[in-house]
Amino acid sequence: MTSDADYYNQVVSSQTTPSTVNQIVLQGVPTLTSPTGTVSGDVQTFTWSSVFGAANYDIWIDNVTTGQSQVIRTASITTTSWTSPALSPGNTYAWWVRAISSTGNATAWSSAGRFAIAAVAAPVAIGPTGVQSTDALNFTWNSVAGAAKYDLWLQDSASGALTAYPTGLVGTSWTAPTLSPGRTYQWWLRSVSTNGTTSAWNTPLTFSVPALGTPALGTPTGLLGTDTPTFTWTSTTLAVRYDVYLSNNTTGAVQVLSSGNMAGVASPNWTSPALSPGSNYTWWVRAVSADGSAGAWSTGKTFSTPSLGTPTLSGPPGVLATDTPTFAWSNVSFAAKYDVYLSNATTGATQVFRTGNLAGVVNPTFASPALAPGSNYTRWVRAVSADGTLGAWSTSRSFSTPALTIPVLVGPTGNGFSTTPTFSWNAVALAARYDVYVSDLATGQDQVVRKSNLTGTSWTLSGIPSLISGHRYRWWLRAISNDGSVSGWSNPLDFVVS
Repeated sequence: MTSDADYYNQVVSSQTTPSTVNQIVLQGVPTLTSPTGTVSGDVQTFTWSSVFGAANYDIWIDNVTTGQSQVIRTASITTTSWTSPALSPGNTYAWWVRAISSTGNATAWSSAGRFAIAAVAAPVAIGPTGVQSTDALNFTWNSVAGAAKYDLWLQDSASGALTAYPTGLVGTSWTAPTLSPGRTYQWWLRSVSTNGTTSAWNTPLTFSVPALGTPALGTPTGLLGTDTPTFTWTSTTLAVRYDVYLSNNTTGAVQVLSSGNMAGVASPNWTSPALSPGSNYTWWVRAVSADGSAGAWSTGKTFSTPSLGTPTLSGPPGVLATDTPTFAWSNVSFAAKYDVYLSNATTGATQVFRTGNLAGVVNPTFASPALAPGSNYTRWVRAVSADGTLGAWSTSRSFSTPALTIPVLVGPTGNGFSTTPTFSWNAVALAARYDVYVSDLATGQDQVVRKSNLTGTSWTLSGIPSLISGHRYRWWLRAISNDGSVSGWSNPLDFVVS
């Protein structure tokens, strides 16, 4: 092996010293002080003694391990110390310094300095190791001299699959992404120096993440008093949400409801939308971890929803005094709306009207549109649940609307009326309007006046047509109900225009 003196003689013998003619003569040669021996850290501060008359210094560094000459060479140093860029750990270096005057005169090179940079060591991992209590883990290790950063390797022990490989970690800790429950992992570390030199991987540590538990179901169970039950279960270690599965045993429909993103840890619970009345259900829950892993389904629990009742009809009864009756019936538990069906027994018309979206909770009622006077009706009601389930039709109930009577005329009648007389009559129950008809008996002309949209019990003729003096007229009236039914024509009255 080449000694330091021999290495110096080989290197320096090839270097020429600038001419000293007409230049400042420097006194002495720099004496190297540090680094020397084995040092830690890949960035070193080089120091030497000053030389009288020196304006700057020239440093020469070789890598003895690799045999690379002049890995660093700089002649612009104005002080007697200089900090290097990163060198390679585990390598030995030789170095020299010479002084240079302001006129370019240079001393001989110094005696060689020699130092070795300690190899960067592998980190010592601290944890995690062994059985853990969480799936969100913080990895820690001891600091390594000369390490600027660290690489970490994490893999699944069973499959050997790489789970994470964060590089360039600064500091001595790293928080992993959420890991999979019920898995065992191994992890390694290595040090990386400033210039990228890496250490060997350390001896790995092994740890395991606890398995994702199975929830224990609470309620609902048995026969319920609601169709929107609240489901409850025990919280499970590592669960961030739960998946609920519900099947209808009565209809055979599976996965009636499924909610896969229900957060809840301390007191997990979930209120379902409306279920079908009179059905038997089974439900299950499973836990889901932060990384999306799903646990085992719980043991199922069974419950039943109450049946949808049948309304009991109340008014209207018997013969009515109106053609727009209000229908009433008893409230039915779990009914979200009601379906009303009405038929006309007099005309034989079925489903005179039908409405299936009547909201009502307490004492439900419905004001019907105008019905036909003098008709006998039968009606039924059934409940409809929030999920659209239909209950049984109620027992029927019949009623009758009053007949539309013929109006009785008051006047004009007799002689001496103007060409614009006022017609009047007695009111008729259920009449929404009246239809008046006037004929000219003198000319035999029929319907010289016809007005079919009169309200109230009187009407004064005005404008065209006007009546003719000396002519005798005859008039009639009939009533029209809200639904368009008409009464018979009244007995006529005659009058003469003077």
